[in-house]
Order: sequence, then C-alpha cells, then structure tokens
Amino acid sequence: APAVLGVAPGGVVDGRFWDVVERGDVAALAAELAVDPGVSLGEVLPALSSWRRQESVRSVVDGWRYGVMWKPVAGRLAAGVLGGCWLVVVRAGEAGGGWARGVVGMLAGCGVDVRVVELGAVGRGGVAEELRRAVGDGSVAGVFSLLAVGGDPELGLLGTAVLVQALGDVGVGGSLWVATRGGVSVGRSDGVVVPGQALVWGFGRVAALELPERWGGLVDLPESVDERALGRLAGVLAGAGGSGEDQVALRASGVFG
Repeated sequence: APAVLGVAPGGVVDGRFWDVVERGDVAALAAELAVDPGVSLGEVLPALSSWRRQESVRSVVDGWRYGVMWKPVAGRLAAGVLGGCWLVVVRAGEAGGGWARGVVGMLAGCGVDVRVVELGAVGRGGVAEELRRAVGDGSVAGVFSLLAVGGDPELGLLGTAVLVQALGDVGVGGSLWVATRGGVSVGRSDGVVVPGQALVWGFGRVAALELPERWGGLVDLPESVDERALGRLAGVLAGAGGSGEDQVALRASGVFG
C-alpha cells in the first residue's frame, strides 16, 4: 500500500523568507510580502507581521494534511504460486475485452482453473445465483473483478459493492481483488485520476477494513494490456499476500505500492 506522509510545518516558510533576505532580493521580498518595492520600513513592518501570521496559519493547516507516496514494490513481493480455482468477474458482453482475455489467459497459463462470470444489470440475489452456478460444489482460491474497468463509473461502483455482498451470501472464501484503471496516480508523469475509478478505489479501502478475511486488494491497471503487465499482475496475485501489499498500481515502469 502507498505510504501516508505527514506534511511538516514550520521551517520551510522561514527558510524561504530568509533566503530572499540573504540574497538582498528587494523585488522578491516585496512580492513575498505583497508590498511595493519602494515603500518605507514603517510600511514594511506591518506587512511583515501580517505575512508572518498568515504563513504560520498556513503551516499549521498544512501540518494537518497527509500526502500519499507510491514506491516501487516488485522487489518486496513475496514469491508465491497461483493455483486452485479463480473467478474472473466481468460485465455482461465484456468477456472478450483485452484485459478480460489477458487475465484469463495469464491465470490459465499459471495452471489455474479459471471460471468467467459475466454479470448484467442484476441485483444481489441474481449475482449470488450466477456465482453459485460458476462455483458449484468446489472451493475458490481467489476472485478477480473487472467490473469497475471501463463503462459507466456508477455501475462499476454499484456492481463492485453488490459483488462483495453476494460473495458473502454464497460463502465464497477466496480473496477478492478489484481492478481499476486510472483510480490512482503514482507520480507527476502518470495520467489524471479518473473520478469514477477513484470512487471504486475508495470503496475498496473501506471494504478492506470491514471484511479483512475476504479481501485481497486493489490493483490499478495500466491503459494497455501486454505480457509484461500480465506477468506483473500474476506476481501481485501470487505474492502480495505475503508482503502485505493490498493496494498496487501496475505501470510500464514497474509495480508500485
């Protein structure tokens, strides 16, 4: 999971001010204090006092905020082997999509018994029935949901929530992994976060706290499907449980958590 960092108040503000003073940069100091460069010292002092108060308040407020930092995690993923039966849950008619085909092929290549579950606009009871039909009398090692990837963002969120409930109704014991695409941004070079995908990401964080025994994690997928991305996904699904990584972003440059 990404690290949550507190924003330290204080010294940054003073450091910026005294750096301008030491450089003797009158124009920069005037801009910082929002005064005319030609004002007298008597006019500067009230402005300086006001600036100091404002910056102190801003520093305190910044100290209440948190930032999220993503770091490469590939080297920290525990070695593991995929196996057993996995359900790949997609929207009705999307089993032939790029990511759906890629994930099914990747899991099958790892020796997994893959069962695709296509869900239409059905309620909790209907989803539970589809799951029972797919599982039968067998046990499930894991569930990978692509319901939130693409399409209507509200349906993606609603479908994911209903799936979580239905899995509990049916008694599926395998860990649920929920995929998004554009749900998080791992750095400045990354794309803009998609609001609808971020909603699913937020829901997943709550589900992880309320249903730890059935939760696997969140995986934010890259835009395109290729063998390298699928290989990294296999590593996440096989080994993330051993490393504690349950919030992961796959990018062209690697795996971030």
